[in-house]
Amino acid sequence: IADGIDAVTVAARNNLRLGASQIKLMTGGGVASLYDRLEDTQFFEEEIHAAVKAAEDAGTYVMVHVYVPRAIQRAIHAGVKSIEHGHLIDEPTMQLIAEKEIWLSMQPFTLGDQFPTKEQQEKHALVVQGTDQTYQLAKKYNVKLAWGTDLLFNPANTKNQNQGILKLRQWFSNFEILKMVTHDN
Repeated sequence: IADGIDAVTVAARNNLRLGASQIKLMTGGGVASLYDRLEDTQFFEEEIHAAVKAAEDAGTYVMVHVYVPRAIQRAIHAGVKSIEHGHLIDEPTMQLIAEKEIWLSMQPFTLGDQFPTKEQQEKHALVVQGTDQTYQLAKKYNVKLAWGTDLLFNPANTKNQNQGILKLRQWFSNFEILKMVTHDN
């Protein structure tokens, strides 16, 4: 948690000093988060740009956890290189991602995933609903896609990450999937 340009700069630099290979900012709300909404925009453009400058000075980049167009656009204008999630994106924002050659790192969420609270379940349902449109728009605009997963945060779920890869068959050929999860990543 960092508020203001100076605090974001210090936090980014400290993480890089501790060995981070890149910086990830939570610029929007999360499904599992108990205290924010998916549509929240959580950093000012100047704050995101401060992290981008610190990362660039260290020879690396910034990625952002975000779902909604407003926060995605803000992050892109601040210079981030990768959007993590983006499941609630709109078409003009996907066009911007394509134009700026930003990476989109997604995972195919399904309703089979469980969350403990009603609020988390409702947020998860929204993300699941947006998954199909987001993949279709990404293909339409030939966006650079990476495959990502949140399952690594819980070691007990790591064994399930391959199931996420199999879910990609709804949108991509076997070749496209293999390329995405190995070469492109």
